[in-house]
Amino acid sequence: MKRRRRFAQSGIPVLALLLSAAPAIPQERGITLPVRHDHFLGSCAGTLVLDEHGVRFETNRVNDARTWQYEDLREITVESGRRLKLYTYEDRSYWRLGADRVFEFRWSEESPSPQQIYAWLREHSRSPIGAALIAPEFAPARFDLPVKHLGILKGTPGRLQFADLGVVFRAADERSSRSWRYQDIESIASGGPYDLTLTTYERQRFHYASRRDFNFQLREFLPRDVYDSLWRFVKEQKQRESR
Repeated sequence: MKRRRRFAQSGIPVLALLLSAAPAIPQERGITLPVRHDHFLGSCAGTLVLDEHGVRFETNRVNDARTWQYEDLREITVESGRRLKLYTYEDRSYWRLGADRVFEFRWSEESPSPQQIYAWLREHSRSPIGAALIAPEFAPARFDLPVKHLGILKGTPGRLQFADLGVVFRAADERSSRSWRYQDIESIASGGPYDLTLTTYERQRFHYASRRDFNFQLREFLPRDVYDSLWRFVKEQKQRESR
C-alpha cells in the first residue's frame, strides 16, 4: 500500500513566473452588481451588494430580498462566466431535504470582472471560496508544475502554480481553471512522484461532505526534496494567513 505524504508549506522555488497585475477593486467600501437571481422556476432582477460585513440582495420583489453576514455563508463560489453562488446554512424546503440552500446570481459584461469580485471576497470573507477562474494577483509563482487535473469523465492539462498569495490551476480554458487562498486548502498529499492531491474546504458536489479533493497527475517527475519544500511552503503560507 502506498503511503501518502501530507505537506504544509515551504520556500524553495522551482520555476518563477510573473503573472499580470491584479485588477483594481471597483469601490473601496464594496462592490455593487446589477444581477439576475435564478429561482427553481424563473428569475428576478435586482442589485447584489458586497461590503465589508456581508452580501445583500436588493430587489422589488420583497420576498426575494435577502441579507447575509459572511458567517451566514457556508461557501461562496465565483465563476469566470460571471456567476456567483451563495451556499447558506439554511435547509432546502424541496426535493433535496437537508441540503444547504443555494442562491445563484448572474451579472453582465459591463459590471466588475469575476477576478475583481474574487479579490474583494478573498480579503473580506472567512468563508471558503470556490473560484473557477485565474486569480491574476497570485504572483509570482514559487512552484510551477505541469499537471493534468483528473476529472470524472476526462482530464484537463494545465499548470499548478503555488505563489505567496495563493494557488492557481491554470488551464487553457479559464472555465476549467481554479484559484485558492491557502486558508481554503486543508492539506496537500502525494502517493508518489507523479501525483498530487489538494484537499480543500469546498463542499462536495453530490453529497454534504465539507472537503473536496482535486487530484492532479504530474507530467514531470517530482523529486522528494522538492515535494518536501512545497509541503513546508504551503504550511508556512497557511500559518501566515491565519494570523
